[in-house]
Amino acid sequence: MSWRERHQAVQDLLGRHEADAALVTHLPHIRWLCGFTGSRALLLVTPDESHFLTDTRYTVQSKQEVQGAQLHVGGGPFHKLVRTRGLLAYAKNVLLQPEYMSVADYHSWKQSFEKLKWTRVPQLLTRLVAVKSPNERSAMKEAQNITDRVFEEILGYIKAGKTERSIAATIDYRLRQLGAEASAFDTIVASGPNSARPHARPGMRTLQRGDCVIVDFGCVYNGMVSDMTRTVFIGQPSDQMRRVYDVVLEAQRRSVEISRANVEARQVDRAARQYIQEAGYGENFAHSTGHGLGYEVHEWPRISSDSEDILPQGCAVTIEPGIYLDGRFGIRIEDAIWVEEQGSRRLPTATRDLICL
Repeated sequence: MSWRERHQAVQDLLGRHEADAALVTHLPHIRWLCGFTGSRALLLVTPDESHFLTDTRYTVQSKQEVQGAQLHVGGGPFHKLVRTRGLLAYAKNVLLQPEYMSVADYHSWKQSFEKLKWTRVPQLLTRLVAVKSPNERSAMKEAQNITDRVFEEILGYIKAGKTERSIAATIDYRLRQLGAEASAFDTIVASGPNSARPHARPGMRTLQRGDCVIVDFGCVYNGMVSDMTRTVFIGQPSDQMRRVYDVVLEAQRRSVEISRANVEARQVDRAARQYIQEAGYGENFAHSTGHGLGYEVHEWPRISSDSEDILPQGCAVTIEPGIYLDGRFGIRIEDAIWVEEQGSRRLPTATRDLICL
């Protein structure tokens, strides 16, 4: 979609909700709509035009980046700038993104515009943002290419005697060196019993022979993110570790296999969860199977057992089943996939074979 088409898509939403404007407050969605990459902005979309608001720190940057909207630069709260400029002078009903506005901000807007009706629309733009353009797909592929390269490199660094924190720091450093804007999230390196904690933070634990090590990381490239998890072993894994690894790998394969446009997200979750349950580890798979990916690490749709989402063609989602045996070890394998009309396609090229270091 072009910038004009994206603004038109929001204007179409105004018509469906019989609204006069939409207040877009979520920065990733503002970037999707007009290209702005700064840290403070608001986009006001009306049936005829769009207004971009920011503060004086971004005077030059907004002129360089913003597409399809009139610029308004000023100090103070945005609701005061909107009122001063008369941008909602003729509005009666304004759409809000309730997930991305604090209670304090909501009351400030209501007090500044007492006669307006404020309509909260959950997930106002999430379905639009989920479908990636060719440029967005290209940026995500490059983010994944960097991630794949760092994974191959880090295998030579993961060994007994290294700490989780030093491995995580090396990953983050190499991502930047290879062209990433930033890490996509706090890199996870979890070894031994720490690997049984799905979102463990890297600590000063020293890797030991016999450990399994979960490495979960990604990066940002041109605003788009990657997210990948691999589990590797220091020395030879036990028979139980091998068994669990094979179960997780097959569970992931089954979810990827049924992923395609117009499939229910909970069916994708069920494919992995049911196999893990049948293998006897159902109680050890405590998180959802995946999530959308793009400008953010966690986007719509949700790949979970209670999700009512339908996978749209052109979105990217992660598939990341895991089994966690408290006090012993955990194993997770995660890939991002493109959801296509007749199936899906993996973004990573990094091997999913069992690796012993």
